[in-house]
Amino acid sequence: MFDVHLLDEARAVAAALPLETKKILAELLGLLEIEPYTGDLYRPPDSDLRTAVIADGRLLVIWLVLEDQDQVEVVRIIWSGNDF
Repeated sequence: MFDVHLLDEARAVAAALPLETKKILAELLGLLEIEPYTGDLYRPPDSDLRTAVIADGRLLVIWLVLEDQDQVEVVRIIWSGNDF
């Protein structure tokens, strides 16, 4: 099981998301606890940075897998929706 942490900037964006989008993000974060390598490589071919586009393509989440620490650091969340 991996611990999932959000960096301050990511946490601020997550806090400001609409409720439905927060629920979608929470589902992804829960999945990362057990499957941290879910998502696409940020910079192929070999990277510990992963990405996922969720919420009908309006939310980009970028995270770093720290395998040796059993930790996931969400480094960036980008919301392209029009309501905050």
